[in-house]
Amino acid sequence: MLPKKTESEIFKAFVDEYCIDNNAERAARAIGVRPSDALMRSKRLLAKPEIKELIAIRQDEIKKNASVNPDWVLTELKHQYQMAKADGDRNASIKTLEMLAKHTGLFARDEKQSNNVTVVVQNYADVKIEE
Repeated sequence: MLPKKTESEIFKAFVDEYCIDNNAERAARAIGVRPSDALMRSKRLLAKPEIKELIAIRQDEIKKNASVNPDWVLTELKHQYQMAKADGDRNASIKTLEMLAKHTGLFARDEKQSNNVTVVVQNYADVKIEE
């Protein structure tokens, strides 16, 4: 018979699984929770402060190992925008512009403003991204 896992081991296993795809229900099933209980148990686990802390630590480790940082993301988004524009893919270039604007805080609003944002591009060919 296998020894029973400690709470700490269960938490770590859940966090490791959760950080794969941020799917808490799948992570709960992966650590042995019955499928019928997985949603409820995953919500309980995510509500625990120690789980939140472990997730933050694990995500920081993942970021460091992947060499992903805000500057890298901005560089890649700019590159993707330029490729989409060069290919004439208007939808992809607009989506990339939206992501750049969100990432740089261009769409930041205070709490009193609505969640609706309207962006009007009058001359698509004149849209430029500073490098």
